[in-house]
Amino acid sequence: MKRSILVLFWVFMSATMFAQGGIDVAGIVLDEQGQELIGVSVQIKGKQGVGVVTDFDGRFKMTGVPAGSTLVFSYIGYETQVVKIVRANQQINIVLKESSELIDEVVVVAYGTQKKANLTGAVSSVKVNDIKDIPVSNTSSLLQGRMSGVTVSSFSAQPGAEGDVEIRIRGINTFGDSNPMVLIDGVEGSLNSVSPNDIENISVLKDAASASIYGVRAANGVVLVTTKRGNADKKTLSYSGSYGVQKATVLPTYINSWDWATLYNEQNEAMGDVTSNYTPEMIQQMKDGSRPDLFANTRWSDKIFRSAPIQTHHLSMSGGNATSHYMGSVGYVGQDGIMEGTSTDRFNFRLNADSKFIDIITLGLNVSGNHEEVEEPTIGTYYVFEQMKWHSRPSVPYKYSNGEWGFVDGNDKMQAIKNPAYATTITSKKKYSRFDGKAFLEIEPIKNLSIKTSFAYQYNQWNSIGAEPAYIPQDSYGNPVGGSGKNYLTDAYYSETQWINENIITYHFDVNGHAFNFLLGQSNQYNNFRSTTATGEDLPSDNITVLNGALSTSAKGDAAEAALRSFFGRVNYNYKDRYLAEFNLRRDESSRIPKKNRTGYFPSVSVGWNIAQEAFMEKYSFISQLKLV
Repeated sequence: MKRSILVLFWVFMSATMFAQGGIDVAGIVLDEQGQELIGVSVQIKGKQGVGVVTDFDGRFKMTGVPAGSTLVFSYIGYETQVVKIVRANQQINIVLKESSELIDEVVVVAYGTQKKANLTGAVSSVKVNDIKDIPVSNTSSLLQGRMSGVTVSSFSAQPGAEGDVEIRIRGINTFGDSNPMVLIDGVEGSLNSVSPNDIENISVLKDAASASIYGVRAANGVVLVTTKRGNADKKTLSYSGSYGVQKATVLPTYINSWDWATLYNEQNEAMGDVTSNYTPEMIQQMKDGSRPDLFANTRWSDKIFRSAPIQTHHLSMSGGNATSHYMGSVGYVGQDGIMEGTSTDRFNFRLNADSKFIDIITLGLNVSGNHEEVEEPTIGTYYVFEQMKWHSRPSVPYKYSNGEWGFVDGNDKMQAIKNPAYATTITSKKKYSRFDGKAFLEIEPIKNLSIKTSFAYQYNQWNSIGAEPAYIPQDSYGNPVGGSGKNYLTDAYYSETQWINENIITYHFDVNGHAFNFLLGQSNQYNNFRSTTATGEDLPSDNITVLNGALSTSAKGDAAEAALRSFFGRVNYNYKDRYLAEFNLRRDESSRIPKKNRTGYFPSVSVGWNIAQEAFMEKYSFISQLKLV
């Protein structure tokens, strides 16, 4: 329920179809593997902006389509299809084929790249040209509707809240966490830590064949993010910015206060208890609005949801020469949430540089960081919504005429409500800071042999300060109607330090059409965690926001460290782009597991047959790719 209630409106996602008359058309869109395609554009040919997009099940429905119209089905990375409407209530089933232009495309895979036509695992990719014009505050949103088998859902009204965004690759895990592993330039991190404008490519490894080389952490799939680097051919200085407005487009419709009161009375009568019933006089006062402080008609969703702006700014500079390249950027994202009391401000920077010496040695450096400040209701956006659904009544005023918050109506038999609009004014402030640095050295002593070592360092911290004032609800006359007279102040701090060392050797050769690619690697990872939480209770004033002003205080803390040592390897075999095979093996030793069982092995084997490369397929020129894996 919570996932489907709140939907952010983006003007670029789809246009709403307005037509009078015509016929109804519905159907489903799949890829060649039978997976539902989310976000496929379905438009009427010749009518710009008139159409819909497929939903989470790959389905679409259009009403008022003129008879004889032609529908155009288009999706990034797939061939466009057209279908002519011949009858009313026509059911259309579409299978989109991957674009033949992408057959020779090279995609990012684990610890390298590979020709897409020669993949034996399930890998999808999104390039910079596909996402560069999309204004989002959360990088996770870039994956929405762009890959089959990948769904992105948000169940929070808090802008930019990555923790409230679910990424699911081919469904959910039956045990534990279902989130995929995210690697940014080869280092585990957060999608929110990288600006969409700095991204060159996003690859998603969906199955065990493609992801097993990362071990158990890849059980839910892997998202590989590659950031931009400089171009030797040209120097660029660019700025991009956007401004938009978002709003909740799907909200529950509540009945008016007098109908609610009538239904409430009927419920009590059916249960045999009418002691709290609303009298006919009370119901009439709701209808005519003669006593608004006692009997109102409040639409709570209008009080806590709003149209909210979002703006993005990004400045970047890149360049290079035959031996050296660089790319630097700074950016800002500012977003007010669709719920009152929510906002996000994020600043980020990035510097990528590399240089080649004596033709065989390459040195490189990746440095990035961001700082984010978030404001949200102390109880959380989800629970504000819960208050609106379950703990409020339309008969209670949003505010009384004296300006105080409404908590009761004129029926003294009813308890005070939890005013959801009041809850949006009690906010907590969180600050997030992150720094990522990676240095690498690559040596190519002979042709086709590469030896690469890297060292990465990460520091992540956040601080949250939230205050809950004394909760003493009053009626319209200023009389207390219950609640707690204590106020609280909570100050929480968390930090994480991580460093990773990786050493990788790759070698490939080709003999009479038999191509072999070998990869051997070793990795060491160390993590350190620290957290403290301090709480103050019963402060003399709600305006005091320091802990030593509280009548009583308490504090707790936690600390932990962990290490992971890994060995991994991969062998790829390819005969004339026709017969394919891949073998992966990873060995992990984790300090988080007792010594007796802390070692795990993660193998995978996959094979493929490019049937389209066989001689007997030459006469079928209309088939550009046909592969079994």
